[in-house]
Amino acid sequence: MNRFFDLIAAPASFSPEKGFRSDADRLFPEIVRRSHFHWWNPGDAIQATGMRILIGVATWSGYDLKLLDAVNDVLQSKLPSPIQVDVMNVGLVPDSTELHRCFPGASDFVQTPFLGVWNDGQVQMFRQGHHAIRELSLLFHVNPDEIAESVQRFYENRLSVIDQPISHAS
Repeated sequence: MNRFFDLIAAPASFSPEKGFRSDADRLFPEIVRRSHFHWWNPGDAIQATGMRILIGVATWSGYDLKLLDAVNDVLQSKLPSPIQVDVMNVGLVPDSTELHRCFPGASDFVQTPFLGVWNDGQVQMFRQGHHAIRELSLLFHVNPDEIAESVQRFYENRLSVIDQPISHAS
């Protein structure tokens, strides 16, 4: 797996002790390390100078993962940027209290992705869901409609395979 969207195909399991566990959660940090993003965990330091962006995604969301691929492609095609772009898996954050520590000033958390922007260590903005996607599309010149259409096509193709009749050998 080389792209974030590849995580959609990662197997998952359920156990009464651990609940729902996806290999996507386990594989996500490795894909981040191979990308142009920085892996960030709650409690990690926030850079004190310059611009910092934190994108919080859910590894089960095809839209979030495709968005990361699009932004990463832009970061790859540009010279090193003075902007630090951190990413985190918000699905592993235990509760909203911890999310508030990650995204200070947010009133609630309804829909991923989450976007925080800092300048010289001070929070400047928090957005989520559609508003985060719109803000990221402006910052990185990615097309949110193309992302949505691509994910929709993926799910439609997946469903059409599931709907195929099973052939029986005679």
